[in-house]
Amino acid sequence: MNKADIQTRFLDDPTMSKAERLHQHEKRPNDPRVGKERVNVNLATRLGGYSKFKNRTAVREEIATRFLYTYERGMIGGGTDYTLKEAVDSSGANPELNLIKGADARALIIEAQMILGYYYDFLEWVIVRGETTTQLARRYPRMFTGSEKTARIKAGEAIHKGLDMLAEKWGMVTIEVGTKRS
Repeated sequence: MNKADIQTRFLDDPTMSKAERLHQHEKRPNDPRVGKERVNVNLATRLGGYSKFKNRTAVREEIATRFLYTYERGMIGGGTDYTLKEAVDSSGANPELNLIKGADARALIIEAQMILGYYYDFLEWVIVRGETTTQLARRYPRMFTGSEKTARIKAGEAIHKGLDMLAEKWGMVTIEVGTKRS
């Protein structure tokens, strides 16, 4: 992890009460950081390998985060434990909740595989496994032909196209790679 993976943000201060926050806003109405606390966010944890991309957009970051979390949640709760004959205590959290969340996430991942086709593999190698575009281009030499720089650029465009396709399916708006905003 390098310093480029760490990003400083200002989030709501959890220790400050609502009354205190309102009082601070009255004292300093033009200060945007009132009631906020400075935190460091590790982008590699949130975005996976996509944190290494320089030309990220906020929507693509959100899709990469959702893809990574959905992928990880799909790995949780693979089966049911049949060794328990009866519930010991019925109060508290539902012990099958992880299984339910895992099943929902696996359904989303299967849907993403159907939509994306081979772009799913690209997203998995980069976002989940943390590969760079150079490694991806070397892994799929028939897909990304040309010099090493050209292959890297094509691999990056493929990642962005996959994220855009997923954003459209999951109901988020994004711009297409290579188009100018008007």
